[in-house]
Order: sequence, then structure tokens, then C-alpha cells
Amino acid sequence: MQPSELRRFREAIGRHLGQPLTPDVAAAIEAATRAAPTVTLQRDEVFAEHLDGNADAIAFNLQMCDVLHLWDDLIDKDKAVTADTINRGFQAALVDIPCNPFYRAHFDALNPLVSACILSWHTANKWEAEERLEELRLAYVVRSDYINLFLASVAIVRGSEYAARVAPEVRAYWHGEGWKGYLINLAAEKAAKRGQHGML
Repeated sequence: MQPSELRRFREAIGRHLGQPLTPDVAAAIEAATRAAPTVTLQRDEVFAEHLDGNADAIAFNLQMCDVLHLWDDLIDKDKAVTADTINRGFQAALVDIPCNPFYRAHFDALNPLVSACILSWHTANKWEAEERLEELRLAYVVRSDYINLFLASVAIVRGSEYAARVAPEVRAYWHGEGWKGYLINLAAEKAAKRGQHGML
């Protein structure tokens, strides 16, 4: 990133946060960005690898991710969601996931994690609305708590030792956009919402 681009980025994030972006905070953002991994694998590949090709476990996790992302998109209203996408999402939520053999066999272990990740998502949305830097740092991680659902599935399929060994790699993949990317996407989401309100 060129110095002029970096300066504009700092100013934009500072305006978004509603507070000065001090050199210390800017340095922390830049350091976290440099440390962020380069993500090359596709989601389906990651799921297939760590779930050892278990078709039901893969289908459950893919559909759960799609449903949760759809829910987020419908609440955020920052992107167009087609009727077909909504129909597929509700089909998955109301029929496919409840009937999934992997989910049914391990319901007692997985369902509490589903509830917990929903609570975490609500918490992250609240923190993002408040726009304080400390809460945003927490929201950046907490909003993706559904990763625990995937890691629990990995532990069921491959064992807890394997799940513990790959958990850092999986978490790095889940947060592949990086801290800077998260802030940029959050600012864009809020700008889209402001634009929609302005058109009403």
C-alpha cells in the first residue's frame, strides 16, 4: 500500500469509527493486516479435506454456513438477495438441515453450538452498531463463532486430536479477509444502509 493510500485508509476508518485513528491504533491495524494469511483454498475444498469426505457432515456445514450468511444479508440489507437464494436458504433451514443424517446423529452435541453461534452473531451486530474500536475488535472474532460448529464436526469425524491440530489453520482461513478488510467491508455495509435510508 502506497503512503497516500495508507493515509486515505486511516482517514476513512477514523471517520467510520467517529474518533481519531491514532498512530498506535493505525500501526496495530497495519500489523494485523500484514500478519493475515493469504487464503487460496475454496470453502468446499477446506470442508471436504477436514471432514474427511463425509458427505453428510460436509452438506450440513455448507448449508448451515449458507443459511447463516443469508440471515446476515437479510438483516444487513447491504446486498441484493434473489428470491431463488432466499427459497434455497429456507428449504435448507426448514427441511434439509433438520433431516441431515449427520446432524440428527449428533444433534445433542451440535445444536447447542448452533444456538451459541446465533447469540454471538447478535452480540457482534450490537457491537458493530456502537462502532467503538474495542468492541469492533471483539466483533471481528465473535461474529464468526459458527466456526466452532465446523470444528466440532471435524472432531466428531476425525477425532479431537486432529481437530486441535488443524484449528489454528481453520481459524486463519475463516478470518481470511483480515482486520483491515473487515473494517473496510463494515464501512461499506454502513454506507449502503445510509444510501437505502436516504432513498426512502
